[in-house]
Amino acid sequence: MQPEKRKKRSRILFLILIFLSLGLLFSNISENFSQKPAGRAILFAARPFLIASGFIRTVTEKTGAAYFFYDRLAADKRQLQKELAQIKLQLIESRKETNALRQAAHLMQTPQKNIIENYALLPADIISFNPNPWTRSVLINRGARHGVKPEQTVMNERGVAGVVKNVISDMALVSLAIDQRSAVTVRVQETGELGIVEGTGRPESLSLKIEGLSRHIRRNDHVVTAGLKESLYPGGLDIGVVETVDKDKFGRATISVKPSVDFMRLNTLFILLGSEQIRERGFEGD
Repeated sequence: MQPEKRKKRSRILFLILIFLSLGLLFSNISENFSQKPAGRAILFAARPFLIASGFIRTVTEKTGAAYFFYDRLAADKRQLQKELAQIKLQLIESRKETNALRQAAHLMQTPQKNIIENYALLPADIISFNPNPWTRSVLINRGARHGVKPEQTVMNERGVAGVVKNVISDMALVSLAIDQRSAVTVRVQETGELGIVEGTGRPESLSLKIEGLSRHIRRNDHVVTAGLKESLYPGGLDIGVVETVDKDKFGRATISVKPSVDFMRLNTLFILLGSEQIRERGFEGD
């Protein structure tokens, strides 16, 4: 309660006590004086004051009762508002959990299911985005105490979103696949060719570099993680689809890939617990 409200409440209580005391005083005087002739004369002369004191006493008692009643109502209102706020928070958390379950179910219905089943899916919410366009990363609300470790794969319901970089107790920093420092070893499913997908800093585009000459890659070919020993990611996870293929006269191609993940609408993410051991297991291609 604020200091001004406390002062106002104290003044009201003080006035109520004064009026009650005056009412009781005049009531006692009238009872004692009524037993003697002189007292009756004094009471007759003071009758208007006694009537007024009785009225004041009645009004004061009712006012005091009303004040305490409304004060109790105000306290009940504050308690109800507090409980309502808690219910709203619980509802928000429940909706988040429902959304995470829905997205996890969708993820397990994709061709990536056989790979993802080897890991435990840990849902995480994004706390903040790094506004720097050169270092695309997000902070999530899961950390070491939840089993999160550096180099674990991070996905959403559509495909690879990035990789865990730094971890503290309750939070972790995720470097997104569109980060310009990101490099993912990939395979083009239709041709079997290996390459490196690099981030461009733009949410709508990745860059694919193929070793040697490429004569077979076409628009809408699917790009997935290769799962090589040097890779940070298990093999067979969706990266995106080929959007454009520009070749020079020597057959060298500049290939743009549209990410499977909509990086403009990131919401719930999933960490693949245990995926940091991919380097130790070696090739995990499909």
